[in-house]
Amino acid sequence: MGTIMGMGSSHWPAMIQPDEAKPWPFLRTLANDPRVPAELKNPLNWPEGVRAEWGQDEGVSAHREHRRRLVEAFRELRKEIQAFAPDFILMFGDDQYENFTEDIIPPFCVMAFADLTSHPFKGGRRGRSNVWNEPEDHAITMRSKPDVAKWLASRCLEERRAINGAGQEPDPISPTPRRCFEVGRIMARILADSPWRVVMYASGGWSHGFLVEKHHCLWPDVESDRLRAQQIRDGREAEWKELTVAKIEDAGQQELMTWICVAGAMHELGQKGDVIDYVETAGVFNSGKCLAVWKP
Repeated sequence: MGTIMGMGSSHWPAMIQPDEAKPWPFLRTLANDPRVPAELKNPLNWPEGVRAEWGQDEGVSAHREHRRRLVEAFRELRKEIQAFAPDFILMFGDDQYENFTEDIIPPFCVMAFADLTSHPFKGGRRGRSNVWNEPEDHAITMRSKPDVAKWLASRCLEERRAINGAGQEPDPISPTPRRCFEVGRIMARILADSPWRVVMYASGGWSHGFLVEKHHCLWPDVESDRLRAQQIRDGREAEWKELTVAKIEDAGQQELMTWICVAGAMHELGQKGDVIDYVETAGVFNSGKCLAVWKP
């Protein structure tokens, strides 16, 4: 029988560059988004918490503490992974216009790539600077298990009736939270019947300020993020399946969908989650960032 540990974290890209580079999307939104009212381009009209983060250096000092907490929490997650010694990590992530673009966009897809090598510091929108002072041609290889991925895809096909009916409702363009939850439950049953030790990992930040139209695309829905973190602490993640796509989008929590898949799996297995840290932002650093683990 397989053994499964659940995890989730942000993938905040601003951790790559030095704080002095100010790589937060907030600045781009202020400068370029026509949905930002003229009066909100003036810091004096921002909520107090946003002004405090902005400070006298456009967030540089505040992000140092933001980064410190995230680094410490990621190190805790790494310790948990090393202690668990998984055979592989099954990552639930959102495709950000990378593998699918304008058409034939599936609600779910199992990636079965061979090992991948990337060069994250080779120019691009975020430039070449990085906190490790690595050279531009520094390569990072991500080890893959395409044989396991193909096995998992085959098992999903065997369960296609259950997966197609997951959530018991027609899906809109995006899968519903209920369907994500049920797919997580099905994945847990498949992996529990395997010989492997597996980490099921949700990759995604929570409310993204630039997606929250009710806040003029500037700051996140902090209250909604706080509720999500408390639901993990209380073992109430099953409530997430009752969310609607409209409610998810209203809060700018589109990436929570990956967490809902893992929450479904942990509910199926009866595993209680622990929040390693929930790192909040009033707005300058775009999104609430939770790091959590569900130990077997």
